Amino acid sequence: MDGFRKVVNVCGYKDLGYSGLDFTWCNMKEGKNRVYLRLDRALTTNDWINHFNGTRVLHLGDSTSDHCALLITDSIAMQPSRKPDLARWNKSVFGYVPKQIQNKRKALNALTLQDSAGIMGNEINSLRREINDLLDCEETLWHQRSRVLWYGQGDCNTKYFHSKASQRRKKNTISGI
Repeated sequence: MDGFRKVVNVCGYKDLGYSGLDFTWCNMKEGKNRVYLRLDRALTTNDWINHFNGTRVLHLGDSTSDHCALLITDSIAMQPSRKPDLARWNKSVFGYVPKQIQNKRKALNALTLQDSAGIMGNEINSLRREINDLLDCEETLWHQRSRVLWYGQGDCNTKYFHSKASQRRKKNTISGI
């Protein structure tokens, strides 16, 4: 660890700071054995900071992992996308999994913020398991949607087919032994 600190100092890296939770890692234990630490950081040079002024680092506490994700962003807001018919069907028939995931993540974030003493480990771990189940469900939905798109546009002489074939060729290329 001392070697890493020396490299950071020699190179002149600066910590961008953060907003959000005060930690980025949890040992996932329960009760008094629960430990929270800030292990993950975003390091940059002064030139980078001057070039990308207004950059912020957010600790996203809604992760199902033992580490919080770091979101490095500027002040530009993302534009909301339009909802296609499939999204409306998903919401009415299947229960709109992304919204459920978002709600569970908000609840997880709130519980994590309240759990400074480490006594809510059971609830936090249970909520993380529920989020993992919903993420598995969402992955299945995306897999099914990709198949529908493939059946509709697959082997036609389309831009979609050519991009998939090129992607497959790159994946199957052996650059060396």
